[in-house]
Amino acid sequence: LGEPQDGSCDASGGGIDCPASPGSRPAPAMAVPATMKSIVVNGHADLAQVTMELEEVATPQPKEGEVLIKLVAAPLNPSDYGAWRGGGQFRNQGKEGAGVVVASGGGAAADALVGKGVGIAAMQGCSYQQYTTMPATSLYPLPDGLAPEDAASFWVNPYTAVGIVETVREKKSPAFIHTAAASQLGQMLVKFCKAEGVGLVNVVRREEQAETLRQLGAEHVVVTDKEGWQDQLKGLVKDLKITVAFDAIAGGNSAQLLGVLPAGSTCFVYGRLSGEDLHSVNVGDLIYSTKTVAGGGVAPPLFCG
Repeated sequence: LGEPQDGSCDASGGGIDCPASPGSRPAPAMAVPATMKSIVVNGHADLAQVTMELEEVATPQPKEGEVLIKLVAAPLNPSDYGAWRGGGQFRNQGKEGAGVVVASGGGAAADALVGKGVGIAAMQGCSYQQYTTMPATSLYPLPDGLAPEDAASFWVNPYTAVGIVETVREKKSPAFIHTAAASQLGQMLVKFCKAEGVGLVNVVRREEQAETLRQLGAEHVVVTDKEGWQDQLKGLVKDLKITVAFDAIAGGNSAQLLGVLPAGSTCFVYGRLSGEDLHSVNVGDLIYSTKTVAGGGVAPPLFCG
């Protein structure tokens, strides 16, 4: 195949070819097929009924300033599967992942990444497939020796953890409540808060989840399957002078948290694991106790504003 004249890679002839020439971009790090496999998700109200299938599609070609990445691993987050409950088919899924740059569309930043491991973060979705293109300047080069498999979840949970802790500091609360605390994010927060010197009360449903957190070093764990958990939580809120909670469950859970917090507190809702919208909030908490219910996204400062 001859050198493309428009600065893009050429997928004709059964593969993508970006050959090097004096003063041009480097050769591909590996042979790239003209087509690739991509996951199609068939949504369902019951996540247990969600199915996935593979379809063959054209391998994308990087433009000037972009690179082609061979994906190695990608996680599954609530932000990925939340929309699937509505039914229908979903393509171009996966908001984060990691892989290896295999070709450049041209440009110094893109050329410099060929052959290197990178992390990707794309809210529009693109990691549940074999290859994807991304602007070179939007990528996160991996440290030498770090395998892409170990960096696939480098963005959503770590950045959320940082955003939560920074928000606690912004609100000047010595500690905070976190629900669904046995999640990967929750386990990360146990270790991160300990390192940062921020108090944390973990709320979980089952004792085995509590034991997992204790083994990670968690000091305060409330188990909602146990009788008297609300009184235990109220006591911790008072003792630790907590004025902030982060709720991943929604439904009536956020209202319960708001009820145990003192006047002027804030409950941040950042998930909907209950499958329900907010309800049962005591209006008196909002009006007379000046408590607040707020939301947030996935980039720090996550909840400040």
